[in-house]
Amino acid sequence: MAILKLVKNMEGKYDWVDAESMTPARKKEKEDLTVDGYINKHGGIFSHADSKVHYSKRSYMDGIKAAGCHIKDYK
Repeated sequence: MAILKLVKNMEGKYDWVDAESMTPARKKEKEDLTVDGYINKHGGIFSHADSKVHYSKRSYMDGIKAAGCHIKDYK
């Protein structure tokens, strides 16, 4: 005996679907919003404080500190 699931389709209607043929939904990977994550994804980060592109977190933080600004990185 097949196991059926009631599934809502794109039009908002409900259909009975064989549960064994369904693939599990993939979880979306969370984006890393830290300075390191941004640099890893884009290759560098532009600082408006000193108008330079920085390729490391230390360089970026030092540039901001030298300009008299402050930023909190949550990592």
